[in-house]
Amino acid sequence: MKLENQVVSLELSVKIHNLGITAPSLFYTDSSKSKNDEIEMWDKPDYCPDNINRYTVAELGEMLPRNVYTTKMHDEWQVDWDNGYDEPTWKYISCNTEANARAKMLCFLIENGIIKL
Repeated sequence: MKLENQVVSLELSVKIHNLGITAPSLFYTDSSKSKNDEIEMWDKPDYCPDNINRYTVAELGEMLPRNVYTTKMHDEWQVDWDNGYDEPTWKYISCNTEANARAKMLCFLIENGIIKL
């Protein structure tokens, strides 16, 4: 599997970076002006404010709350969030890769003040 399919797209990575998420990642791109396939790897997970972290599915899973569920539906990945109340509020996001679907959900939860990192 190509590395580009295992990490968040550059566009979503820039959005996550602009939301102020500073969690370390094993992969990064030098800047938001780099091409999507210019992914580099740290010797160990790190964060540098000059780089754009390219989070993996596992790294995103650690940032997301427990009430987020990921499933594969045909050719798309579906991510659901349940607020856990008697009358649940659901948010459903689908995307072509699991990393992008989880990244979109993370952005939604942060932008709506549901979680803080």
